Amino acid sequence: SVRPIAIHHALPGSSVFKGGDIQILAVQARYAVNDKLAIIATKDGHVSLNPDAGSSEDGWADLAAGAKYAVIDDPDAGMLVTAGAVLQLDTGETKVFQGNGSTILRPFVSAGMDLDRWNVLGNLAFDLPFDTDKNTTRMDYHLHADYEFSSSLYPMVELNGITYLDDAEA
Repeated sequence: SVRPIAIHHALPGSSVFKGGDIQILAVQARYAVNDKLAIIATKDGHVSLNPDAGSSEDGWADLAAGAKYAVIDDPDAGMLVTAGAVLQLDTGETKVFQGNGSTILRPFVSAGMDLDRWNVLGNLAFDLPFDTDKNTTRMDYHLHADYEFSSSLYPMVELNGITYLDDAEA
């Protein structure tokens, strides 16, 4: 499957950019090799940075692709666990804060459970740069839970975090 992505993000006036916006046009793609294995392309596209402080810049994002594997796929138990890795190549342009000088390996694990009216999703990933002087080593984690009150009402809570494990120049 191929999914086009268009993002418009307003930059807050309190940021280093003093306001403005960013637009991204990109594509994500997934190809199922079989029921368990998929090839994934997760990052690409064109970035348009328009800060209120400083000059506007246009450029290409880094490219990232890899594979994911369904370690557990049990619809009867309502459980899915996937593990994978993505390689982010240093192909983007620094004028839009890409192309920082190092390829990054991004291993991840994701899990989801369908517990009747409850749905719980979680993800843990690491950015492991090949050159730790050029890119930051970090871990990110996400947890989502929702409850089906009715067919159109799903209150939810999400917790997201990033922990920087080693700083770099970029």
